[in-house]
Amino acid sequence: MQHLTQMEWEILEAEAEEWAHRTSARHADEYQPRGWSRAASLIATVTIVAMLAMITSHRVQVETETSAAAIHREVGALVQVESLHEYVTNPATQEEVVIESIARNASGVMVRAAVTKTLPMGHVLVRKETRFYRPFAGGWQRTAPLHSFWGRATALDTATIHFDFHELDRPYVAAVAEPLTTFHGALRQLLGLPALAPSARITVSIVPEYVAPGEIIPDRCIVQPSSLLFDARPDEELDALLYARLRHLMIAQTMQEAVDQNHVKAAWLPLVAHLQVWIQAHGDHLPLLVEMSDPSTFLPHADRWLSTYRFTTLFVDDVEDYAQGYQVYRNQSVASAAQSFFDFLVFNRGPSSIARLLAAFGTADTWPAVIEEVFGMTLEEILLARASYVPTSNEIAPGKE
Repeated sequence: MQHLTQMEWEILEAEAEEWAHRTSARHADEYQPRGWSRAASLIATVTIVAMLAMITSHRVQVETETSAAAIHREVGALVQVESLHEYVTNPATQEEVVIESIARNASGVMVRAAVTKTLPMGHVLVRKETRFYRPFAGGWQRTAPLHSFWGRATALDTATIHFDFHELDRPYVAAVAEPLTTFHGALRQLLGLPALAPSARITVSIVPEYVAPGEIIPDRCIVQPSSLLFDARPDEELDALLYARLRHLMIAQTMQEAVDQNHVKAAWLPLVAHLQVWIQAHGDHLPLLVEMSDPSTFLPHADRWLSTYRFTTLFVDDVEDYAQGYQVYRNQSVASAAQSFFDFLVFNRGPSSIARLLAAFGTADTWPAVIEEVFGMTLEEILLARASYVPTSNEIAPGKE
């Protein structure tokens, strides 16, 4: 006889936390390593994320390399089209462009290229150029410099100069800042100008756009394009080019300041222009020239006494004696005589004589008056001394033997 076993079911109503407690109660006595399941889950998650990151990184790298190669091909083709257009416009000139580097950002691309031009007479010119292209109608279009490549604006101060520029130009500005400051101080001393206080610094602004050949705006700020925009020969260093250009503009600006300070009369301005050329020619060693007690070290071609012809060429007004069309030769003679005169002046009276000359240009109306004020001798006395002077072997300037 079978006995039926009866089972009674009871449905519990419990919250989620209570249910979890009841269903896991029978395992309470079983041993489980502490935090094991949580650590295992964390390891698995990290592994999956790392694998996904590797896959994504590889895909991005492949896509980037593919995109860069495509841009290089597209821009390279456009550069060749530009060269072809140049040939069509000017068939006598052949142009070859070799792309050296391409940089890309959200605004477009910056291309550094070596451009070789063969002129009609066979002369070959090689220049480094920076070109810019922006996206346009599914392709690329040549455009003005894209400022986004230069980075944030920044500044640098030296004793007498305040530089405004962008980060891309920092290496070039850093290379020229101190040499240019040293030159600036020597130039002001040569021209008899007072040293600048830090509050009176001049401003040099390096801008990411074409400013040819550089300019000085009314507030005495010198503006120069970025070094990367220079049309440079392959053997030219961009920082050296920046220094030369800034020095040229600084000479012009400081010379104008000296003219204003000395109230130089209009009749003497042509001589001031020749003096500016002389300073440019001696720019590389000007700081040493100003400090040297014996300037003959830097004036190897200066005579103790200037030739009578060169001396009188400056102040004998014989322009009317020249036939029509020969004024250009008169100008060349005066330019050459002026350079020799400045050499002669500094050689015999020292670098401080330049400041005295500028002061004389503000007070004197004639050459005899200028000569007497600068040399302390009359013009007749100088010419007489020149005529009677016989140099000894030790007194002949180097290169004059």
